[in-house]
Amino acid sequence: MKEKICGIYMIRNTINNKRYIGLSRDINTRFAEHRKKLRNNTHSNKHLLSSYEKYKEDSFEFSILELCNEEFLDEKEIYYISLYNTLNNKHGYNLRGGGKSGRHSLESKLKDSISHQGMTHTEETKLKIGLLKTGIIQSEETKNKRSKSLKKSWEGNEIRRQQVREQAIKNKGRKHSEESKEKMRNAHLGKTLSEEQKIKIGNSRKITSDKQDILIFQLLSEGSLMQKEICDIVGVPKHIVADRNRKRKIENKNDVNFDIKFLLREIINTYFEKGYSINKIPQSIHNLAHRYKYNLFELIEEEDDKLYSTKSIFRS
Repeated sequence: MKEKICGIYMIRNTINNKRYIGLSRDINTRFAEHRKKLRNNTHSNKHLLSSYEKYKEDSFEFSILELCNEEFLDEKEIYYISLYNTLNNKHGYNLRGGGKSGRHSLESKLKDSISHQGMTHTEETKLKIGLLKTGIIQSEETKNKRSKSLKKSWEGNEIRRQQVREQAIKNKGRKHSEESKEKMRNAHLGKTLSEEQKIKIGNSRKITSDKQDILIFQLLSEGSLMQKEICDIVGVPKHIVADRNRKRKIENKNDVNFDIKFLLREIINTYFEKGYSINKIPQSIHNLAHRYKYNLFELIEEEDDKLYSTKSIFRS
């Protein structure tokens, strides 16, 4: 029995000098598998198989490029694929960039895309896929793993980042054609949302709470604050304050009665509910209190005696 050889190997076409780079923990067994599949016309690499049929078996040379420990296999395969440029179909037969996370070459992606064009799942297949996924709920651990994996795939990948930027620039200002609009409309015809879905959508779109709306209206009526300052105080985007200001003018809410002391307490309580300490409250709130000769610490103490003991914490 032959000893297992771990490392990087190469299959070279001696006629056109094209190469295929691979890794294996048992190179001799891997060579035997390649030869068997090429002879039986069952090899998964169609580019290599096509060339094998054209130039015949005698034109292919099997050799070992480097022996290495198992933990270095991915790194070495990526290195040699890059060295011999075997992802380029003019120089080699590799379809992926090597290693466990090796990416397909552009040519491989294009061929795969063309081969799947026009293909659709049967209703039976769609039903099977749906049933398989029904009731599957991913654990937080799985979600975190997927999130980390996606983030890692973007790290250092400037080519992919550039492609996304170019696509964003390309899509800027583009509008759907009437045909596309009609297709999308037809696709949603007859679909109805459950009450639960409607509630979820409604809650997701509701950026401000009723309390925040009241605070915005009162601060707008106060009259001395700019909209940007109100954004900082209430903690909402600019367009929300602008929208509430338009609504206030339309509904003639120009004379909203309010108690500035009560208003300041409500703002402070809103921030504490979010977990803020007093030193994290925006300066614009301190300025508003100062304008009316109020001290935020005194307001807090008046609001709740329990905050006496935590006053030193808020100051820290």
